[in-house]
Amino acid sequence: MIEISCYYIHTDDEPSFIVFIKYEKYFKVILNSYRCIILSNDTFANIPNLNEYYLLSLFTTRKINDIELYNNKMIMMVKLDWKKIRYTDHYYEVAVNMKRDPFLSKEPERETSNKKIKKFVKNFNRYFN
Repeated sequence: MIEISCYYIHTDDEPSFIVFIKYEKYFKVILNSYRCIILSNDTFANIPNLNEYYLLSLFTTRKINDIELYNNKMIMMVKLDWKKIRYTDHYYEVAVNMKRDPFLSKEPERETSNKKIKKFVKNFNRYFN
């Protein structure tokens, strides 16, 4: 079963979000709608802080098995982390550009290259640490 969750943080610099699409053997991770990688479960477990944000995304996303698609955008309802101080009481819409519905797509067949994963982790650390 495919699960989709999102972690959204609002800071003074710029709001950022990370989307996790969990398949049986792989994770698809999207950072701010423009960086995307595919990770095996083992590689995902070995990247520092990514697991923590994944668990937080499960708590902050309203429905992990349901999304809305509108004009090639995946819309999820997510509680906002306000400046790493508190979580909001209500849900916000987060729109992520997607070419197709993740629930109708196949599971990825291979992992992203190590070079692209390192570049992604560098960007991830810049936004979330």
